[in-house]
Amino acid sequence: MLFLWDTFFFLKKKKKKKREIWELIEKYAKNVKEWSWCAILQEPELVLTPNSFRMDGRPFDEEIHKKFHTSARDGTIVSYCVWPALSQNGVLISDLQIEVVVKNLSTDRQTVERNGDMKVIIEQPQDSQISEDTSSSDPICYIL
Repeated sequence: MLFLWDTFFFLKKKKKKKREIWELIEKYAKNVKEWSWCAILQEPELVLTPNSFRMDGRPFDEEIHKKFHTSARDGTIVSYCVWPALSQNGVLISDLQIEVVVKNLSTDRQTVERNGDMKVIIEQPQDSQISEDTSSSDPICYIL
């Protein structure tokens, strides 16, 4: 759903009319439905892996994971999935890898819980987590 809103605002910036935008979104949704239908008709069916974007605490495995450009260079722990991969019977299709954001295990972390159902994690990044394109060492905030 988030992708659709991003697409909507991108097309709006390109000065597309609302009618054109909705036609393009409908076309996209139709293609997603067709792909999904084909995927579940496979025997065994194709699925997106992982089935959750939250992957806190899983170790990074170079065979199945690919680091996203915002990952910590020396990171060993998967924080979350950016792009899932296709799998069939629990095995990734071809040489596809799950693109993930990786972080260092040792960070200064402060966890604040509110309302019992929302978790806010504030991390102070280490030097290796600061990418070349940003010189900021501002805290990173995750809302889970």
